[in-house]
Amino acid sequence: MRVVLAPGDLVVAREGLAILVADPRTPGQESVVDRLQELCTEVGRSVAPGAARDLVRACAMLLANSAPPDVPALGVVTVDRDHLVVTLTDGMRMAVTGPDGTSDLVSSDDSLLPVNRVLRPGVTRVVVGPDPGRLDPDRRSNLSGGVVRAGGVFLEPTAPVAQDGHLHETLVDLEPVPQPAPPAAEPEPEPVPEPPTFTTFSLEPEPEPEPAAPMPDVDEDGPLVRGIVCSRGHFNPPDARFCERCGISTVQQTHNVITGHRPPLGVLVLDDGSVHALIRDYVIGRDPGAADDVRDGRATALVLEDPDLSLSRVHARLVLDGWDVRVEDAGSVNGTYVADPGSEEWRRLEADVPTTIPAGSRLRMGARTMTFESHHKL
Repeated sequence: MRVVLAPGDLVVAREGLAILVADPRTPGQESVVDRLQELCTEVGRSVAPGAARDLVRACAMLLANSAPPDVPALGVVTVDRDHLVVTLTDGMRMAVTGPDGTSDLVSSDDSLLPVNRVLRPGVTRVVVGPDPGRLDPDRRSNLSGGVVRAGGVFLEPTAPVAQDGHLHETLVDLEPVPQPAPPAAEPEPEPVPEPPTFTTFSLEPEPEPEPAAPMPDVDEDGPLVRGIVCSRGHFNPPDARFCERCGISTVQQTHNVITGHRPPLGVLVLDDGSVHALIRDYVIGRDPGAADDVRDGRATALVLEDPDLSLSRVHARLVLDGWDVRVEDAGSVNGTYVADPGSEEWRRLEADVPTTIPAGSRLRMGARTMTFESHHKL
């Protein structure tokens, strides 16, 4: 597909198999866009299988761990084999035209979380922007790489579409354009050593000032937990040595434990590509709304499509306990299984016994699978 631009002032970046369209309006949003560009550079240039879904998960983690005001309107488009994978936040929309000429508008305007979509082969046009219907493409443009200012992007096939809806050539061709090797730099002259200097200092240790306790900048809807705050105001588990959001060292804050509102503990990535932020407890199953903790507001129902009827109505629970994530089988017929990070071996959980799971763990419930992703390593 050609990446055609529309005139405007949004940030549009293309890194290999990834395209980013963003509208940052505050310093916090600019910082999130900078980090998204880094993710696109790291993951978008990979041609390994599953790289697109790795990028979607990494973006979901970044957005889930960012304060809501710091999340700009944005869209990320990448390629998974012959499918397009798209992530949208509030304020960014996508118009998709199918082989029959009908268009579908996709947005996250009615969702509290980013929207993730997988577009099947046969799509003839994708438009990403705040208002796709008002964008006017510049037919002379074709972004092959780099960062530009534009009002949005049009993804259009470079090959004609057959009557059966299939492209005569490959659906997507977003391979990075080879860049010429940079010219060799001139060798710098050897530095002239300076004579040694001596500094007088006292061997008496200076008293260490008591650091002030900055208040965490997280959503005040989260439960109160004990933790530490980095110098930039990000709330972390009390055992964190580095901030999970900005990476700064928290060694100086380890003795300064305070009570604050807990940020999201990560995300649950389902096998269909949908992402659910871990802000409160979930009840998972074919009809989890019947559970008592859902009806009284203590948990959120996560309904899984189950055409094979392999799930129980209330199959399992995902419980957030302090900084820990626990999974509990709710007495389901077919059981709940866990695979540790990097392992292919599944173990069945005992019913009604909570089990703490580390980041990277996979869960299997009936015919459905999901992965718990988080920066916090247990």
